[in-house]
Amino acid sequence: MKIPCWIILLLAITTLSCSTTGHHIDFAPSSEYRLSISPNFQRQVFQVDLQSLSQRPLCIDFDQWPNEVGELSMGSQRAHVSADGATYAAIDRNFGYCMGPRCIIRIPPGEHLRGFISFSEFQGWNPGNHVAEAHLDFSVGPRYCSR
Repeated sequence: MKIPCWIILLLAITTLSCSTTGHHIDFAPSSEYRLSISPNFQRQVFQVDLQSLSQRPLCIDFDQWPNEVGELSMGSQRAHVSADGATYAAIDRNFGYCMGPRCIIRIPPGEHLRGFISFSEFQGWNPGNHVAEAHLDFSVGPRYCSR
């Protein structure tokens, strides 16, 4: 059976007209927040503190921030420790996919979001007595909350 060209053209136009445009994310510039990182030798963690300097609420997705036991989702894309001339990526974990407001962490203007990343999250890194010389590079991208 031969399909007429006008039907194929109509299907192509319909398909293209149904495509959606990307959702615009209004990322906050680095002047709107402060990320502080400090090692805690007793607890064997890096303490992380994200402070909003904005007049508007900031938001991050739950998987951009360490969980309650100091783990990171997709860790190798978010955190690296540099020590002793080497770089150690955080373990890749998958916190799953989440939709809706319960999946977003809101940071009110002037407030802090605090957490920690366990030293044990960095594969191959043995902190030993050299933790003071280690540097944590942690990537977080707050955005302005849509509501």
